[in-house]
Amino acid sequence: MDRASLSSPQIAAWLEGLEPVWTMLTYESYCDVNFPDRKRAGVTLNDAVTTQALTASPLLENARILIACCAERDGLQATAAGNLGRRAVGELVERLAWPNYDAEIALSWCTVVNEHDVHPLHFLRQLLGMMKLIRPRGGRFVATHTGQRLLRPESGAQLFHRLFRAIFDDVDLSWLYPHRLPVWPQQDWRLVCWGLSVAACRWESPKTLSRLCTVPVIGILESDWDVAPSLLEGRLLKPLTWLGLLEVKPNDDDAPPDKRSLYRTSALFREFFRFDVDIEAPATVVH
Repeated sequence: MDRASLSSPQIAAWLEGLEPVWTMLTYESYCDVNFPDRKRAGVTLNDAVTTQALTASPLLENARILIACCAERDGLQATAAGNLGRRAVGELVERLAWPNYDAEIALSWCTVVNEHDVHPLHFLRQLLGMMKLIRPRGGRFVATHTGQRLLRPESGAQLFHRLFRAIFDDVDLSWLYPHRLPVWPQQDWRLVCWGLSVAACRWESPKTLSRLCTVPVIGILESDWDVAPSLLEGRLLKPLTWLGLLEVKPNDDDAPPDKRSLYRTSALFREFFRFDVDIEAPATVVH
């Protein structure tokens, strides 16, 4: 999509007077950011993030806790279905902390608590299994040799880098928010993250960020309801927040659903991402 297409009535109506920040990029930089196989990398990741900066990552800390529990002599109980047992789930709920997620409220309606009832924990256990950092063995989850090695304090940056790459390059994030659009906006995560570096320096809602940072596709424009904020939040903003790359806070109680949470980039975001782009237009965001 180019700047000229933004003048179409359908897209203009969806944008509601906002102009996407990616229109500031030259065509070459737009391609450099969105397509990682180009000679010039528009987005690179810092694989030497400081230990101090990494303390802001809830997912990194939670991953270490879960791997460490699996590394203990008996590991963690596994169910026949391949999930964590209820006792393990109960213990981990007490130990793990997730941004903008109150486990007590989320589980208040559950008679018994299974792994899939704790959405972030279910995601983390599957992620670490896919990364081959934990594995089932004899009815228990145990840590692999790689998982145990990455528990070392000096391996924090390496583990964080692997978690990020696994989430955005290897995992299908559509299961976090199911919809008939299977890959949007995950396929554009590089462009979205560059957009966040410009548009989310201050607190913004998922709806505003969906207009400023994403490239709308037909399924978004022709949807019966405005699904873009929910897809952006469920598939990108929340994982980025779990990683500590975004900060989140609740908005006013009377805010509409697509504005109930506000997001902005964190200090870790600014240390982790490296952008090499050329700007065609003045670096201003239209609000």
